[in-house]
Amino acid sequence: MDESKQDNYLSFNNPVKLEVIRGGKVVATALFHNDVTDVGKTHILDSTFANATQITNWYIGLIDATGFTAVDATDTMVAHAGWTETHTLYDEATRVEWAPTTVAASTNNTTSRDFTINGAVSVRGIFVTSDATKGGAVGTLWATALFSSAFAFIAADVLRLTYTVTVT
Repeated sequence: MDESKQDNYLSFNNPVKLEVIRGGKVVATALFHNDVTDVGKTHILDSTFANATQITNWYIGLIDATGFTAVDATDTMVAHAGWTETHTLYDEATRVEWAPTTVAASTNNTTSRDFTINGAVSVRGIFVTSDATKGGAVGTLWATALFSSAFAFIAADVLRLTYTVTVT
């Protein structure tokens, strides 16, 4: 590589801010990053350079800690052997919509998205997909992100997420 152009490459830095709200008070916070899947990268290239249809609606789902073994760059919505979705233990009727806004070289979601937990559940991470259906196995899996360890929730907790995509 030409050393004079070392900083001229495309890189994603996608921080996820988590807050756990219990009884109206923030009881835990964390910051972690996601990994873009192979199909997510392919979608970017296809929709930018190969005239594929842009996906304009994205949704956040929760990765169940029970039975979790791993996420992998090759995961898709149809096949992700190392994890399952927690989809029955939050009140929202669908996966929570991620509504990004474009700002220069980054796409930001400055508005947090809430999951209202309705039972005891341990969550290992999140995923971002193009399908709103809780428990659904279609759509494009853009990314997965793991917490440093599982978070245990109880009924009436709120899991508040702010997901940001930054391209440098």
